[in-house]
Amino acid sequence: MTNTSNKKGFNKDPLEWMDSDTDEDSSESEAVSRGPDSMPAEDLGDTLKLNSVLNIESVGALHSRFVEILQQRDSFEIDASNVESVDTTTLQLLIALLKETNASNQQYRISNASEQFMDSARMLGVVDLLGVNS
Repeated sequence: MTNTSNKKGFNKDPLEWMDSDTDEDSSESEAVSRGPDSMPAEDLGDTLKLNSVLNIESVGALHSRFVEILQQRDSFEIDASNVESVDTTTLQLLIALLKETNASNQQYRISNASEQFMDSARMLGVVDLLGVNS
């Protein structure tokens, strides 16, 4: 992952440690080369619709999308209605995103959280941190 410059500050790559043992941008290029179905989210204007499976393999590409969005918009919505499986790395990224947007006077909210998304957030005790309601 390359650390991109971002005036809003969300350019600290939480996956930077992965660069030491892998080719630069390999996880992102793999996600892109597998086609649009493998992308972690679909951009619908002011809404980013998350795909059904969100895991460590897709978190790098999702991070890149967030960086792009934060450079273009001051607020956006994340639709989690399709989520069937979400892992800790993705939830950590969403929490980091929330902290960054709050610090830079930007906003995002998670809407339509699926039961599976909520179950994972509850198991990790991060429902309140994410600002989602069951």
